[in-house]
Parts: sequence; C-alpha cells; structure tokens
Amino acid sequence: MGGDVKSKKPYDIHAFYTDTTLTIASAEFTKVTVSYADGTVDPGIAALKLPMRFPHRYSEEEQFVTGGTTAIIKSRRIQAEFPATVTRDEAFTLLIEGKFTKDDGTIIPFKIEEKYNISHDKSTQSWADFVSGCW
Repeated sequence: MGGDVKSKKPYDIHAFYTDTTLTIASAEFTKVTVSYADGTVDPGIAALKLPMRFPHRYSEEEQFVTGGTTAIIKSRRIQAEFPATVTRDEAFTLLIEGKFTKDDGTIIPFKIEEKYNISHDKSTQSWADFVSGCW
C-alpha cells in the first residue's frame, strides 16, 4: 500500500464491444496496426498471431430506472486484448479491421481507425483519493 503508481512500456490494447441485440456470437480481428507520426509501424504488432477470434460472454446488469425500480439489462460482451502492442510514448494511429459473426452465420465486417494523443500525468494524490476515484 502506498508508493507511486506508474505505467511502463510496452502497453496493451484492449477492445470492448457490447451487443444489446444478443445476436453477435464472436469477433475476429484480421488486422491491427499501430503507426506513429513518422510512418513507423510498431513492431509489437508483429508478435500477434492474426487473425484472432474472441467469443462473446453473456452479461446481465441491474440498472435503476424511474420510480425506484430496477431493470435487468442483458447483453453480450466481446473483450479482446492485444498485448505489448504499443512500445513508444508518442501519439499513434490505431487501425483495427475484422468481422463480427452473428448466431445465424451472417458476417458483418468492420474497420476502425482512431488517432490517440499521449499525455503524461505528473500529479500526486493519496492512495485513498486514488481508490475513491475508481468507483
């Protein structure tokens, strides 16, 4: 308990998808690229064994609604992890391509491209303040 909390390279990439239609069976990732402003593609990607397939997990969450009652929200969640894929502390562009497969075999392709900027947080706070901010 106590001491500094720091991150260290290489960093992982996590992808989450929530399906409230309860029809998506899995996601397959066929391309994952991390590229920096100088055009370099991160070598951490080369270690991935693509394609990677991730099945859904069933989820139920209790949600409060008006009148003090609750409702159960059912969904399927797909969680993917790409370990050690960002090795530099610099802004990068993430490109992910793949496909969702529905229960009936229907394929839905997807492509996501997003730029991420890096910021360094040098602030300090007590352990109790840090933990209270996690909820």
